Amino acid sequence: MNIDLTVQEVKDFLVSNTFEYKATQTKLSFPILFRIYKKLKIGVKFSEIKIGEKLIIDGHHRYLASILAKVEIATLPSHRVTATKLIEWCDIEIDSEDWDREEKEIKRFNEIDAKNSNLSLEELIQLLK
Repeated sequence: MNIDLTVQEVKDFLVSNTFEYKATQTKLSFPILFRIYKKLKIGVKFSEIKIGEKLIIDGHHRYLASILAKVEIATLPSHRVTATKLIEWCDIEIDSEDWDREEKEIKRFNEIDAKNSNLSLEELIQLLK
């Protein structure tokens, strides 16, 4: 399955769209976003995005990837802390660096994602090829 997405496409999308939930994070990692996007496109399930007062508390990468992939991810109410700051989506920096630097970290997320989707790790890896 050929699934393409570029940094520029994401930047353009952020500038030209409105979003139901507000961001509270100034940067996103494109490699993480792309991994989630690709998994969503092949049917992998993810845990809920935590929302407090229409602000994303946890799940920025999942939220944006779900919109780009046109796949809904459930939300879960959460608490906003006083230090939480609103960030406009169009002002978010898309970092080309992979924040999941260690292979074992990526493997751990793959294991979680496979479990959420009732797949073995091997089946998930095969689907991602």
